[in-house]
Amino acid sequence: MGIIGLIVVFMYLSIYVYFEFINPEPTAHTINQVLSDAKIQPSEALAIAEPHLEEHGTFRWQIDPGPETRPLTTFIVRQKTWFSDFYFIKRHDYPAKTHRYNMYGAVKVDAQSGEVSFAVKGTGAEPEAN
Repeated sequence: MGIIGLIVVFMYLSIYVYFEFINPEPTAHTINQVLSDAKIQPSEALAIAEPHLEEHGTFRWQIDPGPETRPLTTFIVRQKTWFSDFYFIKRHDYPAKTHRYNMYGAVKVDAQSGEVSFAVKGTGAEPEAN
């Protein structure tokens, strides 16, 4: 195996490590779910985030109420990496196709300590500037 083969193997391993451990896909959870690896369960995270949802985590896609208006639905998404573990809680009526959409502009609850912060629209990771 030459130098090109080693470079290709290194690239594949780097991509695997990045997507498996550093930045994995977020997972959706229900209120009734019990997770063995989190100190704070999804139902507790929702209770912690509830006072902040109206101001920071609610998005109305359909502004004009009508006969076909979708109800607001609450989404709980968990993003667990090597260095962080957060629930992103958002309430909206938008027909999103990915879990990452629910991270943007959401109320962010630390799954280990219960600390609340707010995800900036567009990044989902950094706290909102005051």
